[in-house]
Amino acid sequence: MSETKPGPLAGIKILDLTTVVLGPLATQILGDLGAEVIKIEAPGGDIMRYAEPARHREMGHVFLNLNRNKRSLVLDLKQADAAPVLSALVRQSDVLMHNMRPQAMARLGFGGERLHEVNPRLVYCSARATGRTARSLIGRPSTTSSKAAAGSWHSRWRPAGRHGSFRP
Repeated sequence: MSETKPGPLAGIKILDLTTVVLGPLATQILGDLGAEVIKIEAPGGDIMRYAEPARHREMGHVFLNLNRNKRSLVLDLKQADAAPVLSALVRQSDVLMHNMRPQAMARLGFGGERLHEVNPRLVYCSARATGRTARSLIGRPSTTSSKAAAGSWHSRWRPAGRHGSFRP
């Protein structure tokens, strides 16, 4: 049996508030490199839990792969009692990564400025499907437009029941 060695990011704690693929893939790589990653999920869970194929309900293979090497916590950020819990986690963390719109994070009370008051050394990462220009921020990115822009619509969307189907 081989001995597991700590990676170069051992001792780094990352709060992962991301969903779908972009953010979970980024934090998965950081976890693979030895960081301690804590995934925060809403009560309904990340939509990728439901991506098929899946051997067990809410455990799609894509979700399992993207969230390996992570601990998980269910926390409803829309509820007032979530703020002290998240603040306590932020105080102990090095990095917070999310892929929500900046306005949504601020509305929840977790914008970058607020979190830096809680932990001045926090690295605050935002990964989004849109850029920062006014034109790219018009409207919300949708699954259809994001997949079309990425060129993955054809390869992922198939009739239900066929291997590789995706049903949100």
